[in-house]
Amino acid sequence: MLCFIEFEKAKAYLKQADAKGISLYDHLTSVLLKLNSSRPADALAEFEAISLAVKSTALTPTALKEIPPYQVDSERTKVLALVDRITELLSVVPIPREEPQDLEQKKADLLNEEPQIMQDAALLEWAGVSIGREEAYKLQCAVTSLVQKQAEKDQAIISPRFFGKIFGTNADYFIIEAKFATNPEIKLDPSLNVEAPGIGVNEFVYFVVNHPEGEFTQLPWLIPEQLQTAKLLRKFFTGDLNAPVTGYPRFPWSEASLLRAQIARISHSCSISPRGYYTLDEEGDEENPTLLRATDDELELPTALELATFEGWTHHRRYILNKFGRMTPVEKEGDDDDDNDDAGDDDESDEPPALLSSLEEDKAKPLKKMWIYRQTGKGVNSAVTASNLNWPGFVAVSKGKAWANCYVGFGHKFLSGLYTPPQPPPIQQEFKAPIDEDDEDQEDPLLEQVDPLPKPEKAEGDEGGDDSDADDSDDD
Repeated sequence: MLCFIEFEKAKAYLKQADAKGISLYDHLTSVLLKLNSSRPADALAEFEAISLAVKSTALTPTALKEIPPYQVDSERTKVLALVDRITELLSVVPIPREEPQDLEQKKADLLNEEPQIMQDAALLEWAGVSIGREEAYKLQCAVTSLVQKQAEKDQAIISPRFFGKIFGTNADYFIIEAKFATNPEIKLDPSLNVEAPGIGVNEFVYFVVNHPEGEFTQLPWLIPEQLQTAKLLRKFFTGDLNAPVTGYPRFPWSEASLLRAQIARISHSCSISPRGYYTLDEEGDEENPTLLRATDDELELPTALELATFEGWTHHRRYILNKFGRMTPVEKEGDDDDDNDDAGDDDESDEPPALLSSLEEDKAKPLKKMWIYRQTGKGVNSAVTASNLNWPGFVAVSKGKAWANCYVGFGHKFLSGLYTPPQPPPIQQEFKAPIDEDDEDQEDPLLEQVDPLPKPEKAEGDEGGDDSDADDSDDD
């Protein structure tokens, strides 16, 4: 027992480490392992050399910095917020509507129908356009939630539909088109010639979101100057509505205004519908005509063979006047009557095509034709697609009594060659003041003024006055 106690004391003594954390017990262990692995012929003679080698190669343990724990709180918060948002969207229940008995009430309810995102998405698949069924269902729930939230804020919207998707470098835009049930009153500078909400280029209101789980943002109302400047730009979107628009010509507004201008150009140039789907209201205003949508009982659409040609489609939105950047002309002082009807965005004629005109008159340089048509299937289940070549990404699909328009692209117009920025304006000429040649005494106002020379300073003690100073200066 006494021997065991002495052995433990000796072992504890051998394990006492120095300042570097190495003990005699560890050193002897390493030396014995080295001897056992190398097995020299004379171990006793090589013991000191091996001990010295082990001691010189002993590594000093370094104090490692503690690695901070991974910050999962922010990522976890984002994921949980996304899950909560999806759960909220899936719990949205459409508002039930009573079946109207009156025919006029049925026509009025056509404008207040629930968004048909899923139906339009299934229809657009015939044209090869798809955002995914899961994304389409979430977008359907998101738009239904948007309608309910706008109604709670006394800004009810009607006729919401999926306009399309515009790609961005950092994020994409999902775009919803709708109308306000009661158009708001906006206060803007009258000199801007802005069309009031519900009229012209501001007839529709647009809401955008980067992903269906986000919150929709209303795009600003369109100003004519914004649309005219946007026609000269060719820039990719970033996905941030507040991002500045760099490049030439200068666009002093944010990306939200540029997006709104491009949407207006695409919408008013490409929106088409099967012939007979809309009719003009004969009792409406001639300058701002309104369209009446036919009911299912009155609807007689063209056949698939007719829809596969330009005769089966009509424009149900007017072109934008290039000169004014709006739908209706503005009379200005000095304007000639012959110049107030400027061509549309994609039209080469002196006057934009009339409402509900066929696609036969659509022209755009350098394209020989603006639309291509494709028929899929035969008989009742056949679907016809019309694709716009001037705005690649815009398609219109008709199948049975259902049809849909959609744009999926970068928001750029067709370009036949390499992009060349517009040239800066010429440098202004120097101003030349009018001079009367008959008046000999008239002086040129642009001649540089000759300042009088300062008087020379008088030295102390001089009594000669100014004359002596003048003589000295002359001699010099």
